[in-house]
Amino acid sequence: MIDFLKRAGIPNFDAERYIRAAANNISVLPNIAIAASGGGYRALMNGAGFVAAADSRTAGSAGKGGIGGLLQSSTYLYAASVFSDLELG
Repeated sequence: MIDFLKRAGIPNFDAERYIRAAANNISVLPNIAIAASGGGYRALMNGAGFVAAADSRTAGSAGKGGIGGLLQSSTYLYAASVFSDLELG
C-alpha cells in the first residue's frame, strides 16, 4: 500500500509515515473495495482487465500513472452477475 500511495502523488502526504503510524491500529487503515460488474462476456473481460491492471504482478502496471498494487492493497473484491443475483432472489 505504501508503494501504491507514493505513486498516487498526493501533495503534502507522506504515505510511508501514515502507514507505519497506522500499523499499530488497523481500524485507521483505509478499506479499499473493488467491485466488478457481471452479466456477460463483455463485463467479464472488463472486470478481468481491471483486475490485471490493478495487480502489481502485471508487467507495466506499477509504472507512472499505473494502478498496480491496488489489488494487493484492497480489503474487499466483489464480482456480481445479474443472472446469478436474480436466481438467488
